[in-house]
Amino acid sequence: MDEDVKPKRTQAYIDAEATVPPALRDTFEQLMAEYQFAALKHHRRPFCSPKVIAELVRMGWTSPPVP
Repeated sequence: MDEDVKPKRTQAYIDAEATVPPALRDTFEQLMAEYQFAALKHHRRPFCSPKVIAELVRMGWTSPPVP
């Protein structure tokens, strides 16, 4: 995945990010970027729901370590 590609900061993104504790904001941004990359790869559209991503992060989602 291209590290320079960041999710577009729409109002929905900003609103969802605000529901995530500050310590988890990097995780939120990372999952948004990874999900958008996978959605673009498989569906040719980079759509993802910031509300759903925020919920997953608040539930404890973390990215597995890169080997």
